[in-house]
Amino acid sequence: MIIAIKRRALRYFKYEGFLVFNPESKNLIGIDFLPRYRVLPTKLLELLSVSKRRKSVDFGYKKDARENLYFKNVEMSEMEALVEFQYISNSPPFGFEGENDYIKYATAVFDEAYQSRLEKLYAASLRTGVIPIAENGESKIKIIDFLITPLEFFKEKEFPSKKNLNLVK
Repeated sequence: MIIAIKRRALRYFKYEGFLVFNPESKNLIGIDFLPRYRVLPTKLLELLSVSKRRKSVDFGYKKDARENLYFKNVEMSEMEALVEFQYISNSPPFGFEGENDYIKYATAVFDEAYQSRLEKLYAASLRTGVIPIAENGESKIKIIDFLITPLEFFKEKEFPSKKNLNLVK
């Protein structure tokens, strides 16, 4: 018997992408459809499992002093990793797929602290001599950034038939 079990995991995504600056935007929810600064991930560079528990060291996690978290390589195929990355790329704070998603997206990307972080990243890139690419009235620069986010997924688990027969009796 095969059943689907709901699992939660904390993932670390390191990606390459574009930081997009939209000079037309005033960064106002309800007036601007897109924010002044936004990130568009394009390529997955690294995917790790993340844990906050100290005991994770017993399960192969390594402690990162800077983040005060525990990291371990994800045990999945490259295709599964790309599927997770595509899902993240189309979810807030990077994208949205419907009206409910847009509300979450707008709440995340129009946030002052988030916009301030992206503005500083954009300005720092310009100071180092990066030349923005102009496209559709916006300018964008290549960045490498990361995101730590929780994911929910279903994992199939197969139970031996003998166990199922015992349950029936």
